[in-house]
Parts: sequence; C-alpha cells; structure tokens
Amino acid sequence: MRLIDTTRRGDGIWKGRLPEREPRDGGPPFQVIATDFLLNVVDVDRTAAASVLLPQGLEPGQRPTGLVGFYRAQCGLTATSYDGGFVALEIEGHDAPAETTVFMKVANWYTGRASDVMQAHFDANSAPGEIRSWHEGDVWGAKGGPVGSPAISVRLRRRAQDAPLTSGTHYFVGALGTNEFSFYSISFAQRFVEADCLRLEVLGGAPPILKAMSPRSSFCYYSPEAFLTFSRPQPLGRTADAAPPDAARMMLLDIFLRLGRAAAIVGVGGRVLYLNRKAQALEGQGFMVTGRHLRAARTVDQPALCAAIERAATGEPMAEPVLLHGGPSPIPLLVRAMPMDAAAGGETSVLLLFTSPSDDGGADVAKMLKVLGLSPAEAKVAMLVGTGLSPRDAAAALGVAESTVRSALKAIYDKLAINRQSELAQMVARLNAL
Repeated sequence: MRLIDTTRRGDGIWKGRLPEREPRDGGPPFQVIATDFLLNVVDVDRTAAASVLLPQGLEPGQRPTGLVGFYRAQCGLTATSYDGGFVALEIEGHDAPAETTVFMKVANWYTGRASDVMQAHFDANSAPGEIRSWHEGDVWGAKGGPVGSPAISVRLRRRAQDAPLTSGTHYFVGALGTNEFSFYSISFAQRFVEADCLRLEVLGGAPPILKAMSPRSSFCYYSPEAFLTFSRPQPLGRTADAAPPDAARMMLLDIFLRLGRAAAIVGVGGRVLYLNRKAQALEGQGFMVTGRHLRAARTVDQPALCAAIERAATGEPMAEPVLLHGGPSPIPLLVRAMPMDAAAGGETSVLLLFTSPSDDGGADVAKMLKVLGLSPAEAKVAMLVGTGLSPRDAAAALGVAESTVRSALKAIYDKLAINRQSELAQMVARLNAL
C-alpha cells in the first residue's frame, strides 16, 4: 500500500510543494485554485450548536447542520500554496439573499501565511494549522487542527470518477472582534463527485465546542479541482437583497467558462478582479498578470490594451479587438473589452473576452470565409493575416513561401471586395464575434 503524504505545517514547510505563482498583493477579492477538496455535510448536536457564540439575532438552523472540509490550494489567499481545513455551522436569521445558506465557522486552520490573511480580512478565529492529506486509489483522507494538536480527521471513498461542473455561492459570517462581525461570500465552480464517508472523527486537539457538537456525516463529496472566489467582506447587518457583486461576477465568468470562452473582469487601469480558469491558462500567451494588473506581454501592445479598457470603462460600445503578440504562437491573442453593467460589477469594471489561436472559434471563422468564396488555403491565409500577421510571418506559420501568401492575398482581396489588410482584419474580427 502506497500513500501519498502531503503534510504541511504552519511554517509553510511541507512535502510535495505545488508550483508557486506570482504574488497577488492587495486585499480581497481573492481567487483560490483548490484541489482534492473533501467536503462532509454533517448533522450536529442541537444543544451544543445553540451554545456557539453568534451575533445577536442569529441562531443555528432548525436541523441543525454544518460543513467539515479540507482542501489544498495552489494559490489564492497567499502567493504560495497552502492547506485549509474548517468546521462550519449553518445559521439562520441572516441578511443573505433569499433561499441561500449561511454558515459561521467554529474552527478553521490554515498552513503558511493563509491564516494571517483570513484573520485580517474574514475571521479572527482563523488559526495557524497543521494538515495532513493522503489518498490510496479512490480513498481520500485528511487530518488537521492547530499545529501539533490534530482536531478532526476524515476519510472517504469517491463513487465515480467525474461529475458535471457546478457553480454557486455559500455565505459566511466571520468574527472580527468583540461584537464585530463580517459577512462575505465564497463563490465556487467545481465538480462534486459523490462519495461515501468511511470515517469522521473528532480528535483530542479539537476545541470544546467542536467536541460537543459531535458532527456526524450526512453525505460527502470529493472535488478534484475547485475555483473559489472570496468576496470583499461587508459589515454584518447590511441588507443583501441580491447576490454580492463578487458573486455575480464569478457566476458571469462561469457562464463564459461553460461556453468555452476565456474571460476576465478588470477594474480601471487593468487591475485584475477575476480570471476564469481558461483565461488563467492563457497567461503568458500575449498577456501577463504583474502586481495584480493585466499587462500586454509586449510593451508596444500596451497602449492599445489600455485604451480599449478605458473606452469600455466609460460605457462605450465594444470596439475592434486588440491584438496581443508575444506568445508561443505567431498568431496573436485577440482581446475584446466590453462595458459591464454597474449592477453586476458593483464598481467600474470591464469584461475582457479572449480568443486564442487554439480556440475552436478559429475553425468556425475559416468555415465562414469558405462560404464567402475562399478556398481552404486562402481561408488559412486570411485567418493569419486578418489577425495581424505580416505576409512573411503568415508564410512562416504555414510553411510556404512569402510570395505564395502574397499571391493568395490578391485573390482574397478580389473575392471579398476589399483592398487593404486593415479591412481584412476588421472582417475576420466581426466573423469571430458572431
């Protein structure tokens, strides 16, 4: 039997470190890319739940229920990877949107600097922790608690290998100080694979309230990968008759993810608010994120990108796409900036849609060019030159002579009734937007 051991401690030294990413300085919202998410929905003792110190007007749910979860994070709250573990109690009497569930964490531990970030922004009860996770085949387990004092352990077996992508939002109340509480959301897009709970055990290092709650697993899930967005916290008591702006943004990006589109939401000046996972995969292919700002990979492309974002931020209709060069492909990345409804954005923000050379959309444009009368070879040339490549670069990409590309362009211009490369670029952009 071979177990994969990924123990981490509060000092951030652990086995099997995941790749680090560039620091994302500044406060929330935070995007967290999590893996091996173990989630137990639990029933808890009613008497013990009633003794949890809750803000005035709030009380445990009727059942009552809670969550026990462990996950590994590649990045998000901090620049480096870390582990998280938590126990949360469902509460009622909150000001969350209708038909939503709100939780309050009664215990949560994080390795590395993640506990400092959680304490500063979300929950003063967050503590440095030590978490050990492992798996053998379809059996996954985790054990965590304060450093040197394991508090709870879980072990589950997943029933299937995959599940549909699911998105939604959970809401949380956090304690920031004496009679001071925060209200925040965690939006998620992840695959919940049903699992069987093999063990859920409260250990000696658990705080008294957790021992008294006696959590019992009702059902559980294994999630191989999760994309989480921690919103900006609000003071508890603020009326919330709609999803917080951060949750609305996350759901918008998830829609584009389901449609196979790379998308981002940026603030004025290109400050990155959100990137969906397909956009994250494109980083380095024409753009990069530095100092939490989205920048063109080539300095010469930056003014056009800034201008497009500024126009969209003022509410102007979508302009022509910006071409970003500098990636591994000679074909540039196309970026379109679109104004966002303030009700959805919460602040001035801009939606960026990316089209990469590897997107299936390029094949659709080539088909439409053929409908317009171009041969398959001419359609390939039109796609390359229309996305900003010079005839020489297009020839290199196709492995043909430059003279062949120039001859093809003459035929293309004649068939499409245009005269210049700029007109071809506009036509390709419009077809790509369909």
